[in-house]
Amino acid sequence: MSLNKFMHPRNKYRKPPDFKALAAKYPDFNKLVKRDARGNVSLDFKNPKSLQALTTTLLKEDFDLNVEIPVNPQIPTIPLYMNYLLWLEDLVAANTSSDVIQGVEIGCTASCVYSLLAARQFHWHMLATEVDTDSAFTASNNIRRNKLNDRVTVRAVKKGTVLQGVLEPGVVYDFCMCNSLRYLSSREELLTLLTALVLDSIELKERIRIYTVKVADETTVATLMETLKKAGVTRVSSKMFCQGRTTRWGVAWTLGFAELDLGSQSLKQNIPFSQTVRGDLPGTVEQLLQLIAKLQITHSIIKRNEELCTMEITAMNNTWSNVEKRTRQITNNKDCYKETLNTPNSEENNEPGVDGNNKIEDHTEIKEENKDDEKGLPSKETAGSSQIKIGVDEKATTNFCGSNVSEKSTEEVAENGVGEKIATDVGEKTMAEVVGNGIGEKIVAEVGDDCRIGKKRGSIDDLDAANSDMKRLKMKNGSSEVNIGPQRGPVLTASLVVRKTSSGSVVEMTWLRGPGGRNSAQQLLQYLTSSLNPPADN
Repeated sequence: MSLNKFMHPRNKYRKPPDFKALAAKYPDFNKLVKRDARGNVSLDFKNPKSLQALTTTLLKEDFDLNVEIPVNPQIPTIPLYMNYLLWLEDLVAANTSSDVIQGVEIGCTASCVYSLLAARQFHWHMLATEVDTDSAFTASNNIRRNKLNDRVTVRAVKKGTVLQGVLEPGVVYDFCMCNSLRYLSSREELLTLLTALVLDSIELKERIRIYTVKVADETTVATLMETLKKAGVTRVSSKMFCQGRTTRWGVAWTLGFAELDLGSQSLKQNIPFSQTVRGDLPGTVEQLLQLIAKLQITHSIIKRNEELCTMEITAMNNTWSNVEKRTRQITNNKDCYKETLNTPNSEENNEPGVDGNNKIEDHTEIKEENKDDEKGLPSKETAGSSQIKIGVDEKATTNFCGSNVSEKSTEEVAENGVGEKIATDVGEKTMAEVVGNGIGEKIVAEVGDDCRIGKKRGSIDDLDAANSDMKRLKMKNGSSEVNIGPQRGPVLTASLVVRKTSSGSVVEMTWLRGPGGRNSAQQLLQYLTSSLNPPADN
């Protein structure tokens, strides 16, 4: 039974792609499809080359991404990838109103599709890590090919590195993500990764607001939940991702106060706002296009016929709130003027009666209040920079290199007294940067031959034993500078639909993404429809 109806409500692949139309448009995809006697088109999903062709075709058709994807077991499945990203978008939207979102992808593989989609579709800034040097090189080329260097940084790291020593100094990230399915070939390696991720989150605390990972089955979810419980992490949630006949799970946790229980929020976000207008469909659409052009809002028409017009609109700035406010002020001033003309003791008589004296007294009080403003009293709010201090009580080193990571992952931690902190001090040569400006340039890695990590992680059992008295370090974003370049994402991306009715038209707007939230979509719709249907003059 297909599970598409349980996909994220904003996932465009709830309706399956039209293979026949894609085959007609993309020759490489057309070579791999099958046609029956009736002309129906199908695809062999057991053939890796067919999956590769489908993924590259969908990325190009729906996101304008040109991606080199090796034929291997790690070929991305775009509908499932979008489920994970849309869940992350819900988590981010519930916890911040910033228009600059910073994320970390652990293990981006050669395709780097998660970070590419995050940058192109959601306008996030991503730091993507990869332990395989060749894969990191290919991922870096994919970023350059799509001109997303300003939003995505690919970093090659040594085996055993998860988050420690990877993050940019002074940057607080909104989330991290990890697709653990690439480790399915080794259960021991998978559990080693998940344990290391939990331990790193304990050390990094609120350097990352929300930690997430995608896993393959409920057994792994239960194991991870138990690991988090032993580590003293109590704010945890999980989410089921469905597509076709495949089910995956996402697990999220926080060491701060991030909201993880979304409830029915994602369903609520998909409910459109609507307004009825008097004009017919063609005229209403043309007026709307003129209005959004004046507001410097871009649009892309998805479907247009005699019954409806569907488009996606993108606003880089909120250009409608001030316009709407000025319009209300003008209307209010006009109403006040009419009311004044109809008042017997109006100011046009120039006779200050009792009411006039009251106005003079009020005016005097206002002047007294303004004097305090003119004194230039300092603000009570002060901005302080915060620092992170991680205590280190025991020093030890471990080596995670070798052909099999899991063989090197078993760690024994020296006995710590109750209340002592377990920390990791990453050496200067634990990672490699993917550098170079042109396609084909080599990756330069300044890493020691012994692949040493300066301090090894503690174990979950140690954390469980000392958890009752361990003091968690807190970090406030404060005035920390985020060095991510000048570009910012749109404040609002929304779906705008105009439908024909017997008495006129209905205009619907659905918030898709953006820090402005649903309120910005509602305000924009009100402004547009009030401009289409101006109130009659009295």
